[in-house]
Amino acid sequence: MALLAKVLVALSLVAAAADQMITSTTTTTPLPGSCSPPEVESDAETDGCTGVFPPSGTCMVQCKVGYTGAPTTYYCYVGDDVMEGVAPTCTSVVQPKCKKFDPEVKARVPGAVLCSASKV
Repeated sequence: MALLAKVLVALSLVAAAADQMITSTTTTTPLPGSCSPPEVESDAETDGCTGVFPPSGTCMVQCKVGYTGAPTTYYCYVGDDVMEGVAPTCTSVVQPKCKKFDPEVKARVPGAVLCSASKV
């Protein structure tokens, strides 16, 4: 019984710590005369796109780890403006998690993944 009480106390401490978790957001201000990094989808990253100056500044935008796609180039034509370019098309390389569906449900759920019981 004492062990159970210790486990319950430990679990309540973990839950209390999770409620007090702090999150932060980092923002950067572009250097005067430089272009702002491009805003891209969450599956792409703009590393190296800070501190780029016109008229011929460029940076590569690539897919994040876990995604695949060809990197693209963004251009800095005018200072104090956002870089211009076309975002890469990134595709997830992570396989969807399997869920067990019976055939009747699968027919009504578009994109449902039917898995064997051993993968559930």
